[in-house]
Amino acid sequence: MNQTQHRECFGTMFPDVLHIENDRQQRGKVFSLLLERAGGMIRCNREVAGDMEQWDHCRKCPEFDDCYQFSMAKLLLASAIVTE
Repeated sequence: MNQTQHRECFGTMFPDVLHIENDRQQRGKVFSLLLERAGGMIRCNREVAGDMEQWDHCRKCPEFDDCYQFSMAKLLLASAIVTE
């Protein structure tokens, strides 16, 4: 079987949602999230952001469609695990 070589950033559009640290921005290549807690206890703020410059860069990549699908699959699986 022939293994395809992908770019180093392949599949990293979204941050790792399985290892979120409170009060610290978690970054993927394009998207990031921040979960803030007041006094370390109560979640007081949630932010999701996208870097449009990185998005435009990704959109120009010949691997964009496959990378996006792989990134979404990883995010979906991680989200399912987080809710369990």
